[in-house]
Amino acid sequence: MILLESSLLLPMDSTPIEQGGILIENNVIFDVGFARDLEKLYSKKIKQIVCLNDMVLMPGFVNAHSHLELSCLRGFRYPGTFTGWIQKLVEAKSNMTAVEYEK
Repeated sequence: MILLESSLLLPMDSTPIEQGGILIENNVIFDVGFARDLEKLYSKKIKQIVCLNDMVLMPGFVNAHSHLELSCLRGFRYPGTFTGWIQKLVEAKSNMTAVEYEK
């Protein structure tokens, strides 16, 4: 097990934890809480402690932005300007059959 300790931990489902820790086992988050509590609770299993002083530990950002209606044009390339690309994209989409659009 590896314990990551930081000045501030921002869990997904609870309030921020000052002097927080994330316990990792086999590349999976095993437990989250106050670093000192995790150290005591899992002292015999922890193989490494990584102190990330003055840092914030938080989940990674996820870009959930998508344009599912453009999936059928995956790989569409246009070497010109962004505006030109959009115009060509709209043109290509309007010329598609229903079968092509559903791919």
